[in-house]
Amino acid sequence: MNTDTDRPDENWSVARLGHFCTQGQKKLAVQAWRFGHALNLAREKQKHTEWQTWKQKYVPGLGHSSEHRYRTLARSLTEDSLEGMGLTEAYRLLELVGVPATGNKRRDPFA
Repeated sequence: MNTDTDRPDENWSVARLGHFCTQGQKKLAVQAWRFGHALNLAREKQKHTEWQTWKQKYVPGLGHSSEHRYRTLARSLTEDSLEGMGLTEAYRLLELVGVPATGNKRRDPFA
């Protein structure tokens, strides 16, 4: 039986793998929102000078751009609004990536 806790393996059919990927992708936006929300809460509890030290200790591999996207996602949308939405779709909605949600063309950065 396919449950969300199943780990994909080579015995899975292509359809089962596809379903797993689709379901996983839809959960990424909610997980990213929760992560961004936790970052925002932690940031509010820190003095400005302590924030970098806290990040080095708890999320040392988190880059500035990723931090910005996670935190903006949590500030700009509700967790419930992300249900069933992929992470890239949410980022596009907030214009946090270069491809608008309404089309496939990249924006011209010089326009």
